[in-house]
Amino acid sequence: MNTILPVKTLLMAVIEKDNAVLMRKKPVGSFPYEDTWYIFGCEKSDTKDDIESLKDYILNTLGITASHFEEVGSGDEIKEDHDGITKHFFYVNFRCEYQTGELKAVEGIERIEWVPKDKLSEHDIVPPSVKLFKELGYL
Repeated sequence: MNTILPVKTLLMAVIEKDNAVLMRKKPVGSFPYEDTWYIFGCEKSDTKDDIESLKDYILNTLGITASHFEEVGSGDEIKEDHDGITKHFFYVNFRCEYQTGELKAVEGIERIEWVPKDKLSEHDIVPPSVKLFKELGYL
């Protein structure tokens, strides 16, 4: 018998500035990955287009603005979500450029850092971001 998994689509942003990528570090042991470094992203909206959703998320969550959004691929995986339900996740990846603003603290995040692209391999990055960075030629 086939089980149909719930689907969750996430819009992911590779925010770049001066040859670096904005990354967040969650505390060790944070669910769902053992790895602690992530890029930023939000759920797909039913009422806004993807770029507007990402722009709003970046501004409201991080306190910065970004521009020059370019879709740079997609990916998927099946994993348990924060609610304990296993879901099929689809990632729509965008690359964009930092424009203005001062980064603000984000709840549940240990650290936010501009990581130079040539230093990404020194961080324990979550598998979907590793795959994306390899596709972009950053790893």
